[in-house]
Amino acid sequence: MANPTSSIVYYLLDRGFLTFESVVDGDLKVIERPTRYRNYFIHRQNHPGYFVKKLQDTQPENFVVLQKEANCYQLAQPNGVLASLASLMPKFYGFDPMRGVLILELVSGSEDLGIYHRRVGKFPIEIGEQLGRALASYHRAGSFAFRVPNQQTIFPKQIPWILSIYENNLQYIPQEGASTQLQTILQRYPDFPQKVEALRSQWQTDTLIHGDMKWENCLVSPANNGKSELELTIIDWELADIGDGYWDVAGIFQAYFNFWILSMPATAEISPEQLVAQAPYPLESLQPAMQAFWQAYVENLPVNQGQAEELRERSMMYAAVRTLQTVFEYTRSSTQLTTNAIYMLQVSLNILQNPKEMVPILLGN
Repeated sequence: MANPTSSIVYYLLDRGFLTFESVVDGDLKVIERPTRYRNYFIHRQNHPGYFVKKLQDTQPENFVVLQKEANCYQLAQPNGVLASLASLMPKFYGFDPMRGVLILELVSGSEDLGIYHRRVGKFPIEIGEQLGRALASYHRAGSFAFRVPNQQTIFPKQIPWILSIYENNLQYIPQEGASTQLQTILQRYPDFPQKVEALRSQWQTDTLIHGDMKWENCLVSPANNGKSELELTIIDWELADIGDGYWDVAGIFQAYFNFWILSMPATAEISPEQLVAQAPYPLESLQPAMQAFWQAYVENLPVNQGQAEELRERSMMYAAVRTLQTVFEYTRSSTQLTTNAIYMLQVSLNILQNPKEMVPILLGN
């Protein structure tokens, strides 16, 4: 047994996470889904499963990212400064820095929020409220925990690259294919660089942020206490850092908007108004959940009503920039922007150009 799947089974056997009986009795099913790491989903019929993330190369930056994620889980252990956040994360079983192996709980019966919303065909207010409470919980805990100097050394306090794109002379944009089309569109907005720079100047480094908040990193599963409410688990803390909590808020807003836009027919033959009219999920069907998310978030943080409007506007502008980042990344592997990508870009630029008008229109209040 020399293949990678067999190797991880031997590794877990050697460290007592599995027994030979469970392997022989057919209690075990291993699924590998590689990304920049080897990701193993260890399913067990009669016991809790494991999610194992393993380095597959020796690049230092990949180890640093994996170690940072492991640090987040370690800080959420009973004696850690983020112990109150353990209920939001998968259980942590161990990190082996010598072999680059992170072992976590495989959340039983879970699905990510993108899959969940497509399956149920609606956007429950309760999910929005759960997301708001969850983000407020770790932002509140993180703002106190990371005032301790020795905790701050774990995280680099990096500003998202999209906010520095003009400072770096557009070095992240390839000069071919869809990127040429993208730059042509951006040139119609001569004050776009100033808008991005203004957001960069507002960036705060005052709390723990997830850094890659999106529906794919939010799992829901049946509650163990028998209640009808789903349990929320936040995964993939690879980009966690000390930063601006409203960047995570923006990730949730972006997830709702992208779901709406990507549901539209991908055709250039009809007008934007027709695209909106033909969306299977009208914007109005998402707005109550977005409103509930924001209300739950600010209610669980020390935010006064006077600040809330300004912070909501900043969060939406961050969401616009995050969407632009998504489009930038798309151009690296495409020869042409899709209709949906162009519409995402247009909505984002409209938010940046006129946030006071666009934010109430998009959020419905």
